[in-house]
Amino acid sequence: MPITGRQLGGFVLPIEPLAGETHFEALKAHSWVVDDTNRLHLEGNVRITIGAYRFRTDEAVVWLNRLPSEEGVINQIALYFDELKDPDRRASTDIQGREVLITASIRGGVSLEAAMVESGRPDRRPIVRDGESRLRDHLRRLVADPPRLERRPQLEPPPPDPDFLPRPGDPVEDLPEAVVRPPHEERDLPIFEPDGHVRFLAGR
Repeated sequence: MPITGRQLGGFVLPIEPLAGETHFEALKAHSWVVDDTNRLHLEGNVRITIGAYRFRTDEAVVWLNRLPSEEGVINQIALYFDELKDPDRRASTDIQGREVLITASIRGGVSLEAAMVESGRPDRRPIVRDGESRLRDHLRRLVADPPRLERRPQLEPPPPDPDFLPRPGDPVEDLPEAVVRPPHEERDLPIFEPDGHVRFLAGR
């Protein structure tokens, strides 16, 4: 299967699953599916909670798929931000910067709260293409040199030269461009629960 950065299928992220809930909140969300991966584009007062980790920004791209295991379903998550603002100081992470890619693995429920949800990939948003290029390069590095398991969400380390700012889509040499995906059974693992709450907010 070509490594395109559009989906997480075929990969098991080398992260020990956390325990907790995952919540996405934004004014507007686009939702679409690529293979076994649910995709989200969030914009407007974006707040993301993964267990004890919280992130705030204006726009984000999300990859989310599920893996069955003996101890229950595991949610694999990747996040890409053009700009990550000051997160909640009470959280156990303090990440700020531009063009940030974060990967995580967690058990527990997943919820989405947005004032407007539209179906389909928003092709005119540059952050979607940039995020896919960044994730593609990250996944190729995982195939080339798999790291040890970590117990917290992983932030792709910055380049050693602080004056060098790579852009998503820059050519990456000597890294694999495809991964062999093992056959899998068709499983009905919905990301979001079929029932939920609807809220109406208005001035009058």
